[in-house]
Amino acid sequence: MSLRKLPRQLAFWSALLFWGTPSAHAALPKDAQELLRTLPQNAVTLDVVLGRAMKSSDSFEAVKSFYPKIEAPLLSAQAALDWQLSFEISKLEDRREATNAFAPRRNNTFVGKIGASKYFLTGTSLALEVTDGRTELDFPTITIAPFVEAKSSITLAQNLWRDSFGYATRRTAESGELQKKSLEHQFEDSIDDWTMELTQVFYQAWLAQARAVASADSVKRREKLVRVTRTKQKRGTAERPDVLQVESFLLSDQSQKRAADLELGNRWRDLVIALKLNEEWLTTVDPIEIPIVLDSPMIAARDDCGPPARLAPLPAPNTKVKSADLDAQAATLAAEAAENSAAPAVKVFGTIYANGVDSSGGNALNEMLGWKNPGFLVGLSFSMPLSQYAERAAARQAISNQMLAEARASIAKDQFKLGWMKACLDLNRLEHHYTLKKQAYENQSERARLEEKRFAIGRVSTLAVVQSEDDATRAELELREAEIQRRVAAWQVRRLQGKIKPYLEKLLEQISNKKFSK
Repeated sequence: MSLRKLPRQLAFWSALLFWGTPSAHAALPKDAQELLRTLPQNAVTLDVVLGRAMKSSDSFEAVKSFYPKIEAPLLSAQAALDWQLSFEISKLEDRREATNAFAPRRNNTFVGKIGASKYFLTGTSLALEVTDGRTELDFPTITIAPFVEAKSSITLAQNLWRDSFGYATRRTAESGELQKKSLEHQFEDSIDDWTMELTQVFYQAWLAQARAVASADSVKRREKLVRVTRTKQKRGTAERPDVLQVESFLLSDQSQKRAADLELGNRWRDLVIALKLNEEWLTTVDPIEIPIVLDSPMIAARDDCGPPARLAPLPAPNTKVKSADLDAQAATLAAEAAENSAAPAVKVFGTIYANGVDSSGGNALNEMLGWKNPGFLVGLSFSMPLSQYAERAAARQAISNQMLAEARASIAKDQFKLGWMKACLDLNRLEHHYTLKKQAYENQSERARLEEKRFAIGRVSTLAVVQSEDDATRAELELREAEIQRRVAAWQVRRLQGKIKPYLEKLLEQISNKKFSK
């Protein structure tokens, strides 16, 4: 099932970043390269993950399970306005002993009845009924020939107080329509939630790979440091404790590398299983060698937010605000309907009817249709429970629901305003945070290279080199985390702007013509 009524705009994409993965596909085994060629851009991207998930994942099926119930409130509200059709056939065979000379001792009757009724938005009810029956009567004293009686009736009734001229019915129907629209927005919001969650899964997989690569690089640096220290020991410029110290650091880094590899493996397996990819992705490809390409939603989001000192105006209300506002309107109508339904039932009604009796069924039917034997009935009815327990309970519940819905609508609007301001300020803060982390990483990397050269000629201690390398690794990991944080913030801005579903719909259109069988 495709997403329904999604806006038509693809979110801005700019240059893709590729951090922390081995450089060339040629380094991969041949069968792994074959698998990668099944992917757009020959890499795992957010487009690939979301596109595959929409086609195959159980999580998206769970989201789509919400869709069928969207029509439920409207259908429930329209149930009272539905045509009611009835059909009945009965056969009577009565041979009880007659109680007097004028009572039949045998009654053989076959009757067919068909009817239809409907309640209208005007508070008017209509009932139609046609009956056709053949009767054979046997009396002790007289003989009556079998006859056929055809009867018809039309009844109209109009509510004058409770549901006066459809007051409550119309509000119930309008409330159902508003609830349906609210559920449509809730469905859209659930898709937004799903997208944000899966985006986080993708980003965490990338971050796990970056950590694994950083750990591997740290181990390589430690191994080089161990070799240099051992060489210096042979030359007499280092002692045994220096060698033991750097070997201990190497063992610690190797342990951290195994932990990072395990985390990456777990993240990758979760992703493969969630997307229902072929098992070859688990057995053929080492997750640390898989090219993972990040998206870049930050530029467009930054432009949409504007500078921190002068943020852009609020975008159009998002799905949460729209849904809450519609729920409040629906609850108001439901409360008005419930209050009216507590009034006494006063009706004016009228019935016209006719029949035809003849030994021939055709003649009887013609008489009935020609209204040769008409009649009518008019009246006024009044009814009400003395204490109105059920009506008062329903009205109080409806008023409570109205108060709650109105409060939630107000909260949703306030949260949307604050959310927009917070999302834009967070994005600007994290962009600046990323710039600082990038500079810190460059500084620490240069420092580590310089300290390594100084150590080789005996100008700094072993501990100074180890500290500089640890600082460089830490700065690299902080930079990678900053990469993810700024992207998550940008996606939050996109969500508040209602840009997620246009992006997903465009993505669905793109993948519908592409083969991705693996």
